Amino acid sequence: MFALALFGSVLESIVGWRNFLIVFFSAGFFSGIVSVFFYSSVVGASGAIFGVLGVLGMIRPKMAVWAMGVSMPMVAAIVLWTAIDLVGTFYPDQTAHFGHLSGIAFGLIAGLVLRKKYKIVKKKDEGKGLTKEELDEWEEKYMNKR
Repeated sequence: MFALALFGSVLESIVGWRNFLIVFFSAGFFSGIVSVFFYSSVVGASGAIFGVLGVLGMIRPKMAVWAMGVSMPMVAAIVLWTAIDLVGTFYPDQTAHFGHLSGIAFGLIAGLVLRKKYKIVKKKDEGKGLTKEELDEWEEKYMNKR
């Protein structure tokens, strides 16, 4: 639930509460359907949380996160968590690895859809300022109108 509070609040602040809830519940539903084919019973929201991680990774891939005690970009953390779940599928335990994997797959696909709308676009010449010619032109146009 800590991951939901942390990453969910970040995603919700970017896409808004409606889109966040659509992503969260859709990822949970999708991962639940996939999990039915691999497990006799599944409890929890981990597939939905992994869906949130997937969307956030597509929208903010360079966002710094802590994973396994190391600071790394969000996209690297997603690769790490996916690899852990892939390995986990070969060593059965009480973790719904296929639920996690299907949740993150859903999130990555949903993130591709939402990416264009919510991705931060940096201006090419941000912070460059005006050239002398541009400043002179502006001054002539706006300051010398009497």
